[in-house]
Amino acid sequence: MSYSVSSDEIIRLFGLQGIVLFPREAQHDPAEPSRSMRVLHEVGLPHDDLFLSRVDVANPGRDSVYLGEFLEPTGRTCPAEAQKWLVLGYFNDSVLALDPDTENVYAFPEGTSRHLLVHRDVESLIYGLCALQTYHVERDSTDDEEALAQQTRSRIEQFDSTPFEDPASEWNIIFEEIQEGSW
Repeated sequence: MSYSVSSDEIIRLFGLQGIVLFPREAQHDPAEPSRSMRVLHEVGLPHDDLFLSRVDVANPGRDSVYLGEFLEPTGRTCPAEAQKWLVLGYFNDSVLALDPDTENVYAFPEGTSRHLLVHRDVESLIYGLCALQTYHVERDSTDDEEALAQQTRSRIEQFDSTPFEDPASEWNIIFEEIQEGSW
């Protein structure tokens, strides 16, 4: 199957230690995996300081795969419909989870009881993280960092506008910080 980002691209941008493939056991329906589940198994997720994958490669069973079980020890509430959503990792101050029925990716920001849609699917999350890493790699060698940041944001929005639809989205916060020069 063809995807917008490959494992090779993730490795090129994040290094060999910067990719995590999800175990096949974490499937919603093993007989018919969704496109998002295939992306997690075949392409993997970037793993670095900005996005920490939930899977510990040395001990993949350490954290619960399911959001409800994952949040319970922290005392954070989890909406009833999200109990069996799959935890993808940590993005700044949020836990990201996949709704396997819709394939949408949601952020659960710390310190709030709300959650927000941040990506239409896992492929969009990976595409955005790779675009942001490309910006990070190229910004030191560009004459116009602001234009590069705008091109990066436009690239992400053209692929999926969802990351920027909610003003409280961490994507909006990141690009505000980039414009302020604090990123």
